[in-house]
Amino acid sequence: MTDEETKTNVYTFKDEKPVPDPIFEYPDSLLNSGVPLVIDNGTYQCRAGWASNDSPCLIFKNITAKQRNKKNQNEIETLIGNDITNVEVVKWILRSQFDRNIVTLFDVQEQVFDYLF
Repeated sequence: MTDEETKTNVYTFKDEKPVPDPIFEYPDSLLNSGVPLVIDNGTYQCRAGWASNDSPCLIFKNITAKQRNKKNQNEIETLIGNDITNVEVVKWILRSQFDRNIVTLFDVQEQVFDYLF
């Protein structure tokens, strides 16, 4: 192989690191317009946005993890979706509300909805 053939067949992969989700303000234009909020509560990811938008405003992994606070060991903090920066560290405490595509853990589902709203 020549050097040019080798260069065209080399692919680089970039690790995708999760970024915490932004906080969206409720737009004044939607306040009294009656536009519904659409939530796609999938087993892998949750997507939410206004029906008038072309794409969802918020997309995150549909998982939660509880861990002890580093400063105060008595406090437990709940991380949801993209707030979990390193899944490998907390994978033994990850929870999903689904069991065979059916919501069975309603407390976890409630935490996801609290995160959305």
